[in-house]
Amino acid sequence: MNSTRKMVINGLGITLVLLATAFININLGISLVNMGDAFIFTLAIFYGPSTGLICGAIGSFLADWMVFPTTMFFTLFVKGIEGLVVGILANLIKKSVKKERIKFLFYALSMLCGGLLMVGGYFFSNAVIYGNFKTPLAAVPYDLIQAGVNLIVGILLCCLLAKSANKINATV
Repeated sequence: MNSTRKMVINGLGITLVLLATAFININLGISLVNMGDAFIFTLAIFYGPSTGLICGAIGSFLADWMVFPTTMFFTLFVKGIEGLVVGILANLIKKSVKKERIKFLFYALSMLCGGLLMVGGYFFSNAVIYGNFKTPLAAVPYDLIQAGVNLIVGILLCCLLAKSANKINATV
């Protein structure tokens, strides 16, 4: 991918993650879930680890800066690592798995790994903020809900985008 195209994709990805994190929220009654991780997952799977890292880190950092600045520097690291790991795993899957249906199963597993990294990353971030490990335990169930909902939405986004890309390629 040439540098101009990559810069545009990263810029658009950062914007998507920022908007999805700050403004697309689902109230589940017990938890408010933002959709930022779904876009991090999708960008990492379609465009690779560096895009996952950049968009996850910067888009989420900017959203936290706007909405909840206490965690913005932790978020920069946690969401960047999340995007990087999902992208690395997705690249390994693309190289080793040939059947599309099986690829999507492994993409879901890569999203699960990214989501669990996010939960663990925020647990340790909150431990630093609060100075103990007891207080962050209360947030773990809500972070797991965040990861689970975004995993489902990420899978749906990837399926829709893959079908759209196949239709576009078939008509060209």
